[in-house]
Amino acid sequence: MHGSNLVVQNRDGKQNRCVAMAVTANNRSNRESTGGQPQHFDWIDALRGFAILAVMLVHSSQFVRNLPKPLELIANQGARGVQLFFIVSAVTLMHSLKVRESFDGFLIFNFYVRRFFRIVPMFWVAIVGYVLLEGTGPHYGTSQRMSPWDIGLTAVFLHTWSPNAINSVVPGGWSITAEAMFYVCLPFLFRRIKSLAEGGLLVLASFFLGSLLTKLVFWFLSPWFDGEEQHVLELFRFLWFPNQCYIFALGILTYFVLKQVPSVEGGRSSRFSGLSPAMKKLAIALHLIWLFGIFALSFSSGGYRYLPEHFLFGLVFVILVLVPESDRHTCRSTRVGLRLVRHCKPLLGHVYP
Repeated sequence: MHGSNLVVQNRDGKQNRCVAMAVTANNRSNRESTGGQPQHFDWIDALRGFAILAVMLVHSSQFVRNLPKPLELIANQGARGVQLFFIVSAVTLMHSLKVRESFDGFLIFNFYVRRFFRIVPMFWVAIVGYVLLEGTGPHYGTSQRMSPWDIGLTAVFLHTWSPNAINSVVPGGWSITAEAMFYVCLPFLFRRIKSLAEGGLLVLASFFLGSLLTKLVFWFLSPWFDGEEQHVLELFRFLWFPNQCYIFALGILTYFVLKQVPSVEGGRSSRFSGLSPAMKKLAIALHLIWLFGIFALSFSSGGYRYLPEHFLFGLVFVILVLVPESDRHTCRSTRVGLRLVRHCKPLLGHVYP
């Protein structure tokens, strides 16, 4: 995506405000001033920055012993930063395809070419590096030795379908294969899902089918993963694509919510333009209450009895994306995320859209 500033000045020149993606999404021509290319949004980069912070939190906490229980809980949930990445990925890719649709005669082919060169070379280097440095012995997530089959599945991004390979060849590689499976599905979803209602149905259908398939596969594979191997299947049940697909669906739903917001005079847009300042603060407060409630569930004996925790966090992230950027405090927090993402931009430019 080509760069374009997200902060503009009011007519009176008094205050900068963050511009919503909805300005572009509601542009009838679906073309930007940068030669028809999809616009670059700072608030999207900021969300990536917050996701990076969350993932750094969980990994760094693993080196600290005897953390107080509340801090340990918060640190462990930093892993949900991956789900925030998934939602942001779905929003940006849907937007990118929509913008390019009007001028790219080879839309899907070029989409896969861009995905290939952003992800495949670096991931293949990671596979070779980890195999050479770590060997093929038992790795995190499995007590089995790494087989050529595991390496081959990982090389073609199909390791999401193997309990032993899903996260053993490249640590964290489960998120890459989930992204790859989403890329396989995206052209069909882009052509088929055309409205907010259809986006909502996609979330419901993917949640129901993904959850059902996860339960069936766990039941079917359980006899082969007894005793110490049970944790391998538990990890696989959470990480594999059918258990993550509805997070991407939430991102697609978010994209259509953004498209519903009318742009306002001067090229600026607020997702809550009709709300009073008090109502805007209430929306943010409800977001924080929801987040606190999810953490409170972690302390309860029943835990997440009805909905998976990563799905609940996904709903939180949808609300986070929909918080009005026109709010001054939101703009400040956006700049915090941007500072981090600029330090990581060389890596992010190759991995994330």
